[in-house]
Parts: sequence; structure tokens; C-alpha cells
Amino acid sequence: MRTLLERALQYYLLPGRPPVGFSHQALYDEAYRFWKRFWTEVLQKNGSAEQLNGDDFRRQDCFAVLVHSGKIVALMGYTFFDLASAADREHSYFRHFYTPKAIGELESLGIRRVMTVEFFSVDPEWRAGRLGVSLGAVMGELALRFAVSQDVDAALGVVRSDNGVAYLARQLGGVMLDQDVRIYETPCDLAAFLPARIRRFPSAQINRLTDQFWGNRIDIRSLVPTERKEAV
Repeated sequence: MRTLLERALQYYLLPGRPPVGFSHQALYDEAYRFWKRFWTEVLQKNGSAEQLNGDDFRRQDCFAVLVHSGKIVALMGYTFFDLASAADREHSYFRHFYTPKAIGELESLGIRRVMTVEFFSVDPEWRAGRLGVSLGAVMGELALRFAVSQDVDAALGVVRSDNGVAYLARQLGGVMLDQDVRIYETPCDLAAFLPARIRRFPSAQINRLTDQFWGNRIDIRSLVPTERKEAV
């Protein structure tokens, strides 16, 4: 039987850049508004002068979201890179966030095809203190389930160490490439998740919710109206 929480929430995979005529544009726009509101507040709270750049939203290959009654309550962005490509290695994401030590660790591990896990966001009204269960842990497990399904060498994440996300990363088997890196005035660690080292979160409830959300996922990354498909 599906749990009350699982019945209340739906897990979607959205395209990072929807095609013209995308049939779920309203949900994509809601994801953008949630992302903008959440991360603007994070930057302001941490005293960062950095301005949120909408290009960082549009460059994602995929978004994973949990939705309740049309409202986004949790979000993650995923982008794929090939570190054998000079253009990918010199992408602004790596130049801005990854230290030489972290890049060196990736090279020593022989990691080439990666999926970044970015903009880890859970609505404050849906956090563990209020809900009694960590949607952050569920989203973390779902991200790694998706990464493994995409056959990457590793999932990468800049994980905040000021709010428990770095601890969560370690619980899920994350290897720290570098630690105590300050990004936008926020203390962070740089984590890599290698498929062979990924662990499940030590909670049967979290594992059950992850399995249920994943099994009932709605993947709408390529949906466009039927009439548009026929016309092409």
C-alpha cells in the first residue's frame, strides 16, 4: 500500500531546456520560480553579493522535482559532462566551483563521464523538522538512482556543510574531493559518488519512499503535443 506521503507527492523528471510546445511548460515555469526564490534567499541569508544567474537554470540537462498539488516542494538539477573534453573541463561550472585539488582527485580516479547534482533545494515547509522524514535524503537517493541509470562514472556535487547536506553526502557513500571550500560565502565540500561506492541511506522509511517515488516517476523530458509530433 502506498504511504500517505507517497500519495501526496509526485516525482517528475523535467527537461532542462524544454522543446517548443512542451506540454508541461507550466510545471517547468513553476520549477524556475521555485529555484529563483529559494536560491535568492540562500545568497541573501549568507551575505553573498553574487547575483543568481538564470543561465545556470537553463544549462541543466534535467530537473528532478517533487510536486504537491501543483507546487514544487523539492528540486535538483542534473548536467552531464565529459571530462575528456577540453571544452567541458573548462566549463564555467568547473572553473568556478572545483579546486585544482578536486580536479586532480577526479583525474586520479579515472573519472570521465559525470553527472553534476546541483541546486539541492527543499521547501522549508517540507523539511524533516516539520515533516518527520527527510525529503533531502529521499532526493539524494533518487539523484544517485538516476545517475546509475545513466551509466556515468560518477555523480558530482558541491554540498553545503552548514546545513547537513555534506553529512548526507557521506551517508550515501560520497567521496570528498576537497573540503571547507567557500562558495558564495557558504562553506562547502566537493563530493563524488562512484557507482560502486554508493550506499543507501540508513533508514528503511527513506529507502521505501525512494523506491516508491522512483517506481512511480513521471519522465516528461521529451513530451510535446501530439499534433506537433505528427507535423514534424
